[in-house]
Amino acid sequence: MADYGEGRVEKLETLYTVEEAAEILKVSVRTMGNWLRNGKVRGIKLGRSWRIPESALEEAAEKGIRED
Repeated sequence: MADYGEGRVEKLETLYTVEEAAEILKVSVRTMGNWLRNGKVRGIKLGRSWRIPESALEEAAEKGIRED
């Protein structure tokens, strides 16, 4: 946890690579990349790489991903 002064403490969220996220959700790396590009899973683009917050994986697992 990080202490930002004035008694406020925040938990830093774990970020996963596309490969790690795909393994967690039991899908292919290609599918995970498509979901990120199409906005079906939240992610953060850092240069050419994606990082996926743990909360985004939890949302995807709970709500599922709708295929159009």
